[in-house]
Amino acid sequence: MTLFSVLLASPLLVTAADRVPTFDVGPGCRASVGILGVSVDGCFDDEKVAREQLVKEWGQFSGSAKTSCADQTEH
Repeated sequence: MTLFSVLLASPLLVTAADRVPTFDVGPGCRASVGILGVSVDGCFDDEKVAREQLVKEWGQFSGSAKTSCADQTEH
């Protein structure tokens, strides 16, 4: 058995895919103050509510959707 096949069978891969990603919303919130006229605190509050909703619904998404979402955090 190769290391690659051991890693594919590892429960750690499933666990990593099941974690809700965390996005850095700071730059977007700070930029929205000038563009949209919203407060930074209001933006952070909105993003917090959105993440809480994502956490609640995360288990309903397919593995490929979770991977696609998680890939957005890796820049």
